[in-house]
Amino acid sequence: MSGIFERVVCGVDDSEAGHLAARLAARLTEPDGSLTLVAVEDTSIAVHAGWQMAAVSHQLAGEASAALAHGAKWGRPSTRSRRACFEATRSMGCWLRSTAGRRA
Repeated sequence: MSGIFERVVCGVDDSEAGHLAARLAARLTEPDGSLTLVAVEDTSIAVHAGWQMAAVSHQLAGEASAALAHGAKWGRPSTRSRRACFEATRSMGCWLRSTAGRRA
């Protein structure tokens, strides 16, 4: 099967479903197209860990990076990876704090 879409954005995590999503997204992307994999880490989860907050935050970042690395195996050299950090706030709901991008 050759790709049918010029640009594909695919959310991934470090689950079997996330791995399958990356494989399918790579197959759906045209040979000269662009594939962007996105993994999200919700930093507000770490707050609930109390004094372990820094360790949990580091673990969340590691899991997002691992998901991107695994997903990139299925892409091409032009596959881009993005790790997005979200933080929940009472006044704004959920907002994008920062995005760190890199070529996979």
